[in-house]
Amino acid sequence: MSSESDDEFKAVHQLLKACEADRLSRPTQAEELLGLGKNLKKMMKEATKLYVSRCGDTVGNRRRATSICYDYFQRAMGISQSSARAYIRCYQRFADYPEATRLLTFGELNALAGKEVSHEHIAAIVRARQENPTMTREELVALFRSLRESDAKNDFPAQQKGPPSSRGGQPCERSAE
Repeated sequence: MSSESDDEFKAVHQLLKACEADRLSRPTQAEELLGLGKNLKKMMKEATKLYVSRCGDTVGNRRRATSICYDYFQRAMGISQSSARAYIRCYQRFADYPEATRLLTFGELNALAGKEVSHEHIAAIVRARQENPTMTREELVALFRSLRESDAKNDFPAQQKGPPSSRGGQPCERSAE
């Protein structure tokens, strides 16, 4: 009977290995949302390019094109402006960090997408998650805070945010073709 038990154990072990390989081959939710962010960014870029080619390349027209895109994302896709911004921001920040998108949740990536987060901070957080896969979001936030405090003690200046440009523009009227 022990031979049968060993065979069953081996079969279950092989099945578990196959399931794990399958799980690793599928994208995580964070990776899927970054893919959505990539597509939204591409759509916005193309729509803005078209809008400014027809209406003129001004700051106001670029803002209007962006606004039109966000309205479209909401009406056609059911994606709010804040969600679309988060997807795009995370795509822009983490597209070159496959290990971060594999190990961290989208919420964690979104929290780390700010300008005050350095590449070194991200690398340290990814290493910590690799060493402890069960680390909670609260523990990751505590780690991030300690990294920032360490930077502050070492007199590393935080990146400053400049005021956005405040030039306006008028919506263009499409000419009849």
